[in-house]
Amino acid sequence: MLLAVVLAVCSPSLVAAQSANHEAEERGIHLRKGPAVLFFILYLASTLMLWFHYFHFRSGRRSYMLPLTVGMTCMTTGFAIRMSDNYAWQFLFTFLTPCAFLANDYVLLKHIARAVGPDVARRCLFIPANGIVWIFVLSDVVTFCAQTAGTILVIVGGKLGSPGQKIALAGLALALVSFSLFCVLLFVFRRRLRKQFPQVYRSHSQTSSPSRFYSKQSVDDLRLLLVVLALSCIGIMIRSVFRLIEQADGFFGTIAQNEVWLYLFDAAPLWVSMTLFVFVWPPRYINGTDTACSEPSAVTGRWTAERHDGAAELGTVRDNPGRHKRHMPPPANAGRQWGYGGERT
Repeated sequence: MLLAVVLAVCSPSLVAAQSANHEAEERGIHLRKGPAVLFFILYLASTLMLWFHYFHFRSGRRSYMLPLTVGMTCMTTGFAIRMSDNYAWQFLFTFLTPCAFLANDYVLLKHIARAVGPDVARRCLFIPANGIVWIFVLSDVVTFCAQTAGTILVIVGGKLGSPGQKIALAGLALALVSFSLFCVLLFVFRRRLRKQFPQVYRSHSQTSSPSRFYSKQSVDDLRLLLVVLALSCIGIMIRSVFRLIEQADGFFGTIAQNEVWLYLFDAAPLWVSMTLFVFVWPPRYINGTDTACSEPSAVTGRWTAERHDGAAELGTVRDNPGRHKRHMPPPANAGRQWGYGGERT
């Protein structure tokens, strides 16, 4: 959405963009049509599949997936422009759009934390679930604005080119620092969830079937989604480091003159990491986990308490339809009177 607003505001810079295209040609930057067509087809196929997921799964259609679908649409547009040999405007799309992918990962972790419940999220996150949005998404917006302003100044060129490049470089550096902190948060969350809450981390249900990516069935198993989320972070990190090095080298620098580096360390990692969500549609796993954590287990039907560092964690409670509440706390002496499996000690 921000990108659409930026493009509307920047439309008067079209003439300046044409001069930037001429300068790119003079610097020896020639956009080959073959690789651009290939990645346009790849991104278009993945984008269509993501939009299919968004509109097809009524129960899994969530607005928090819009950053991913809209972002992939903008990347596809960028490679379409690249086929027309318009260096400045394709750069605007392919350089700024990945900010939407960062926002996608931030929002997904927030919704996963909500799905597992406040008790589990509080023990597994060192930043509150609501704080993920305020800290990381706000940081994403600020760095996006910095990169946008710097890119526009570079495209306009002249005396504004040099400060514009520094502003864009600063925005990239801040985004990389913020995203690195998020990666640490995701790693800690997954590690604590796997060790302290295995009953939430993996499914014990026989009905969960994540193998069919087009299935509408919810999956109450977070393992695959967290792995895909981690892989997407790796792809984004590779791209962010590359763009930081590229911008430090200059808008028309040596790296920019050899487009193989762009496809190898930018287009390809982003396409692979975002296409994984075609096969692992997050709302299926988030909805399934939310449902499983909201209702008491119909299989065990008893209190379970597992001791971790002297603390008893909440398991499941016998279903009582008239009185059950989400995340009902155990009795004060549950950890002392009951052992694992519900046997009295």
